[in-house]
Amino acid sequence: MKYLVTGGSGFIGTNLVHSLLKRKKEVIILDKVKPHSDVPFLNCDLSNLNKTNEVMGTLDKNEEYTIFHLAGLFEKDFKKRQLLTKKDYFDNNLLATKNLVNSLIRSKLNMPKFVFSSPALLNPEDRSKWAFGEDYYVESKHYAELELESLKNYCDSLHIARISRVIGKDNFYDIPMDIVSYFMNLLIEKDKVAITGANLKRNYVYISDVIGSLIKLKNDVPFSYSSIFSQEQVNLKFVANLVNERLVDSGILEKEREISFKESVGNQILSLDGKSTISDLQFKNSELVVKKAAKEYTSLLS
Repeated sequence: MKYLVTGGSGFIGTNLVHSLLKRKKEVIILDKVKPHSDVPFLNCDLSNLNKTNEVMGTLDKNEEYTIFHLAGLFEKDFKKRQLLTKKDYFDNNLLATKNLVNSLIRSKLNMPKFVFSSPALLNPEDRSKWAFGEDYYVESKHYAELELESLKNYCDSLHIARISRVIGKDNFYDIPMDIVSYFMNLLIEKDKVAITGANLKRNYVYISDVIGSLIKLKNDVPFSYSSIFSQEQVNLKFVANLVNERLVDSGILEKEREISFKESVGNQILSLDGKSTISDLQFKNSELVVKKAAKEYTSLLS
């Protein structure tokens, strides 16, 4: 059995690859970006069908492959995200998934298990709540999920893992870019900080819980949706105040910064409370997740 991880150079991907290697698994990374490890690497832009077919054609048809499809476009940096278009998201999330699916079927690979990562915001069963607006990331992932229907007859087990916002210490980048590190850097740089959207609530899940949940998905389940996120959303005001306190407690700042908060009427996120299908998370609610990340990040700097 070999493990093919698309997007294996990304945040979740690098941690998944690291965990699989610790379990003595044979891993192949498929990505546009060269990975940080010496794992066998296939350089491929999945939005290019010809290139995808070419790369898939190099895989051993006599081998079994568990495939984790993590490749896609999600920009954490707000300023960079503002520059992205609907086409950017649909090319990298929808078209890339469609090409991969078609290429896998064409190549007739033996796939005991296929796992696709998707956003937790697609969890509500009432589809009338799926007001995409201009959230092209979520919309493109929704249509990518539909493309997976044709894989059901070609793999033994198909899993769609819907994951909330992932934070936590990385195995390759000590402090990754997320909401905790964003506020940490902001408060270190400035004496006074203004934050808009203080009331906006989010669910967060710790990276180690995500990796453990992905690996535990079973081979004997023909099809499943798995929801991977902690309970009880926290708002941005809670995150900023917590980071402010941790920076002082760890000795990085002499005193807490002055933060002014302004509420926002837009960009509210549907509550995901009570819908997680994963019961054995180590960090079961978003408050614990944020506290864990803030403690780890500040300890690395102090």
